[in-house]
Order: sequence, then structure tokens, then C-alpha cells
Amino acid sequence: MLGRKLTKQEVIDISWRTECIWVMLWAIGKFPMIQLPTTEVQVDELIEFISELTSDHTDFVRTSELRPVSEILDLSDLTYRLHWAARQEDLDGHQRTPLILSAVREQHYAINWITHYADEWDEVTTDT
Repeated sequence: MLGRKLTKQEVIDISWRTECIWVMLWAIGKFPMIQLPTTEVQVDELIEFISELTSDHTDFVRTSELRPVSEILDLSDLTYRLHWAARQEDLDGHQRTPLILSAVREQHYAINWITHYADEWDEVTTDT
């Protein structure tokens, strides 16, 4: 459906998906560390960062290197635990941490995709 105007919810959903990009950039060694999801991604900063990285696509691919499996699994474990804690706080109605549930969920989505939680991007789940 090319040319169709996005709904307000679709725009919101797309903007949240930007949280996934940092995890993916981290996984291929383009970003040094993942911060705790206590703030939302600033899309302008992300676009600027990616623009600088991808000014030479050949160099971007050549210098990309998947992090060791142990680091990826460590982040997967941490992200699962953070998501569980943030979801529990939401269910309890009492936030005790500065975690942003939607940001945690998106980071969880990305790390689950990286660890092959599902065959297709749209089939990834973020069970806790």
C-alpha cells in the first residue's frame, strides 16, 4: 500500500522501533555500549550518528564485526531481566526504577531477533 498515510499509532510504533537500532549497532561493534533504557532515543541524534557511520557503505560493512556470542547472550539475559522488572512495575502500578517500559521492550525485541528468537522480524516476541 504505497502512498497511504500512516495512522498516528503506526507513526508511534515506528518511532519506538528506533530503540532497536542502537542494539543492532552495538551487536556489530558500531556502538560501544548499551545504556539502560531510562530515556527515549532521540531520533535526530540517531540519524546523525548513522549518517556519519554510513557515509561510506563499503567501509561500514568492512568494519562491522559481530560481538562475541558471550557478550550478546549477556545483553540478552540483562534485557530479559530489565523487561521483566519494568513490566512488573507497570502491572503493580508502582514504578521503582527509571526504566521506560516501551524502550526496554524494543531493546528486548532487537536482542531476541539477533539471537534468532524467530525466523522473521515480525514474528519476534518479547516474553518475560
